[in-house]
Amino acid sequence: MITYYTFFMLEDSSFYQKIPPYRILENYFSSKNIDQKRLKLVDSNNKEKTQIAESYQQFKDNFSPANYKDKLDFLFYNLDQNYKETVNYLHRLFAEYYNPGWNPHYYTGLYCALGLYKSEKINDNKVKKMAVIQAVEYFAGNVL
Repeated sequence: MITYYTFFMLEDSSFYQKIPPYRILENYFSSKNIDQKRLKLVDSNNKEKTQIAESYQQFKDNFSPANYKDKLDFLFYNLDQNYKETVNYLHRLFAEYYNPGWNPHYYTGLYCALGLYKSEKINDNKVKKMAVIQAVEYFAGNVL
């Protein structure tokens, strides 16, 4: 996910004038298998009606890293309906778990995933959702 985001940044940057070396990216992805558990999570969400969080506390009450698999409907609905606030809420939520051994990749992974989620360069919503799930999963798996 971070690799994919980096290639997009290279493509859009003013300092990189040629087409990025996509062959490297293609070779990297061609050897990868899609995480079937994550794909199943994507396929199983967006089945329930949910609500938009009106405050950080309401977001936190309805979504936590500990139970993220059960609350993806809520997360993605809020990202779709109230993107900027939801991004803010997610970063605040991650920060609540800060400790001296905290890995900065929790934030870079989340930032890249949210950038891919909002990107118009990706048309497949499953890919976008899998990126966000990967970032939250990485955080939850290492912090909790």
